[in-house]
Amino acid sequence: MNQRGHSLIQIQLDQQPSLSEPIQHAVTHIMNQLHAMKPNLNQIARASDCVQA
Repeated sequence: MNQRGHSLIQIQLDQQPSLSEPIQHAVTHIMNQLHAMKPNLNQIARASDCVQA
């Protein structure tokens, strides 16, 4: 393989995977929902620890 061919393959391998715009929006939406749930999940975990102790 010549240098140019090797370079083209390396460029493809080095690229970060890209998500489509609808998938990016879905992931952002899910992350926002998880962030909003965090305090409740922490409260449930603390309550569960108290019951097990």
